[in-house]
Amino acid sequence: MASVVRRMREKLFWPSERSMQRLMDRVDDLERENNSLGEALKQQESMLCELRDVIYGVRGLGEDTRNLVDTVHRMQIAEKSKADIRFWAQYRRPDETSLDARKRFFLDLPKAEGDIGLLQAALNRMLNDFADICNANDITQYWLVGGTLLGAVRHHGFIPWDDDLDLGIMRDDLERLEQVLASNPDYQVTVVWDRIVHCRQVRFAPRDPRVPGFVDLFPFDWVRTPDHDTFLKVQEYRRAAIEASEADEHIRAAWDENVYVPADSEAGTLITKAFDDQLAKMRETGVVCSRQEAAASSVPTTIWTTPVDSNGSAPSTTSSHCR
Repeated sequence: MASVVRRMREKLFWPSERSMQRLMDRVDDLERENNSLGEALKQQESMLCELRDVIYGVRGLGEDTRNLVDTVHRMQIAEKSKADIRFWAQYRRPDETSLDARKRFFLDLPKAEGDIGLLQAALNRMLNDFADICNANDITQYWLVGGTLLGAVRHHGFIPWDDDLDLGIMRDDLERLEQVLASNPDYQVTVVWDRIVHCRQVRFAPRDPRVPGFVDLFPFDWVRTPDHDTFLKVQEYRRAAIEASEADEHIRAAWDENVYVPADSEAGTLITKAFDDQLAKMRETGVVCSRQEAAASSVPTTIWTTPVDSNGSAPSTTSSHCR
């Protein structure tokens, strides 16, 4: 059986053998850089602890000092805003609106080249493979979100410096996708629990670890009422899941060792249960529902609601569903 990389090459994943070799060489370099970054991360965690101590010390300062710091911060924000206004005033042509000037600016940015360009070509192929798998298995409820959606609209492609893809997908379709990929030789769904933002990090990724790139998947749930009250209720359940996770000594020990805990590990299983318990309560109380029971709303009145197992970094509900 041909290797994953070879099959990708046969599908014109990369335009030439030389490009393929360049990318694989870069993967080796990135592995070495990753090891160095691991050490740097440990140093940063130590620095964050020191910074926390400093912050606590600042809180102990007098009110006059805190007011001075706050005033300086506001002045910095004001100066940055003025600089932005001056830039766009100088950049805008006499015959165009401010919005048109901004559109022109982003469209004129050069496309990614070099390593990032190769990675984006790989991601583009990966997105096509994702769509083929979904279409073949009647998985239809997925769409662009986050930086990928922004790039498609603003840059007519990738944001030049973007290095991954963001997709929203209904939770029931995500579960179906996981079943399908269990026997797929090329791709898999990986899940880790991220302590930094307390979220379930779900990715569509190649099984071959030498192949770079992945697609971030943001699960959405169906709701009867996509409004602000639903958002607040979801946040309550989310806080309960976080508190339950952080209260477990086994989970804390695993997260203290590594902020990214695989979902299939012992601690990961416990975290999954903490969040899934809250999701089950949301279903019992009617906060989330089945597709057949979901309400619908028009696009102009779209409400964004963060799901119980997401960090809220991407929009999470459109029309009749919330993530």
